[in-house]
Formats: sequence, structure tokens, C-alpha cells
Amino acid sequence: QATYANYMVAECLQIRLNQLREVVAFTRKQWASHDGARSWPVLVAGDFNCNARRAYNDSSSSDEYNLVTSVLRDLGNPRDLVFEFCGYHPPTYSDTYDDAGLMPKEQVLTAPEDCEVDQTRQRLDFVFWFDPEVPGPGGVFQPTFARV
Repeated sequence: QATYANYMVAECLQIRLNQLREVVAFTRKQWASHDGARSWPVLVAGDFNCNARRAYNDSSSSDEYNLVTSVLRDLGNPRDLVFEFCGYHPPTYSDTYDDAGLMPKEQVLTAPEDCEVDQTRQRLDFVFWFDPEVPGPGGVFQPTFARV
């Protein structure tokens, strides 16, 4: 659930967190159909409509991102592969050439008229990895590379 107006921020945040809880419950239900501990890795990926960046010029983790990873901990230890590879939260939507945020780098999904400083350089897309609970027959597969 995206947030389209400032007066809807709290409500939309709760909707997003509830949607994520549904993903966690669905995933856990799938695991329950197997006997014993999970021997395969799990990827949870997509556009979460959560900006992981604190601000357009601050790529440290936002409060909402911390809430998202907290919910995902019900599945295990979520490894954010993009953050691990880059060491920061790179923009995945509305990246701009300048700090004023007036010229988007890509102009297929981001129109210049959509660029406002508080809406640029957002990281909305994620790839979370969960290690197997026990090694499978072929050992433990580990991701070694991620690219934005």
C-alpha cells in the first residue's frame, strides 16, 4: 500500500505492516506442510512501498525499514542482499542527477514532474534472504553477489 497523501501516513504504514504479516503467515504455513526443519533458503522480494532511506540525501536505515525487518524476523534472520552488497540503501525509485532532485536518472518510471526533494531517491525494492534452518543434501547455498 503506497502513501498518496501526508494525512494517510500512519494508516498506510499499518496496512503495509499487516500485508507483510500476511506474507510471513503464508510462508510459515507453507513450511508447516514439511516435516522437520527447513533445509532450503527462502527469498522474499519485491516492491514493499517502504522507503528504506531516512531521507533523499541520507541512505541510512529509516524507522519504517527497521519495522519491516522486525516483522520479517518471524521467518528467521532477514539478510538484505542489496544492503549487504552496497553497504547502504541505494535508490531504486526516483534517483536523480542532482541534490535538488529535479532531473531523474531514468525517465520511464519517473517523470520529471514527479520529482520533489522529499519524494526522490527512495529505496522501495528489496531482496531478503533467509538461510536454511539445517543444511540440505547439497550443503548450504549462499548468495555471493547482488547488483542494483
